Amino acid sequence: MRLLSVISLLILVGCSNSVEPLENIQTTVYFSLAETSDVEFYLENTYNTKVFSVSTKLPAGTHSIDLPVDDLVEGIYFYTLVVKGVDGNNYQITKKVYFRNA
Repeated sequence: MRLLSVISLLILVGCSNSVEPLENIQTTVYFSLAETSDVEFYLENTYNTKVFSVSTKLPAGTHSIDLPVDDLVEGIYFYTLVVKGVDGNNYQITKKVYFRNA
């Protein structure tokens, strides 16, 4: 039952070209919120070092975050979205992505 509430809160989390290695200068992560929420988004390298982060309050609806891939070294990264739910709990989803220099 708890899993269903997380899925309804995080309707869509994905990378615009997550299947292929990322070669473009701008890559965008899209996600949707069911309610106005405090959101933290961050990108970490394989050493668990945050290389990009955003923390803000967003209204319900679909949102996007542009990643500065031109500033990153080629390799594997993990992006994480943490959303504070209306019940006070934090919901988190993490995805792996590979950046390749063009």
